[in-house]
Amino acid sequence: MNIGDYVRSEEGFIAKITDIKELCGNKVANFDKYIDGAILEIEDTYIVGMLLENMENLKHSTNIIDLIQVGDYVNGNRVIKNCIENKGNIVLFENGYCARNEEIKSIVTKEQFERNEYKIWQ
Repeated sequence: MNIGDYVRSEEGFIAKITDIKELCGNKVANFDKYIDGAILEIEDTYIVGMLLENMENLKHSTNIIDLIQVGDYVNGNRVIKNCIENKGNIVLFENGYCARNEEIKSIVTKEQFERNEYKIWQ
């Protein structure tokens, strides 16, 4: 994993690696936002980061589109398929439109959606 890579946790959190430092003899990746299990406390300072040795369960890629799964919402549209074209990966939406890596502005993962969903029981 390198600075600038995107990561996705099993819980559906996505973040970008902003820095990799050595702290207290361990390599730590810092992120641009919180991902599950990514808070370290070093000498009364909280760092949004994770030990590199604890990052084996994270999917990672230089292209955020590689981390998108069917059921996620990209730019407000539900993803129904990931495809590879001759010009790179694309995601297809329910409404028939598609998006390439550079067109992605927002992502809500299916895990985040399910976590925040409120169901009415009758």
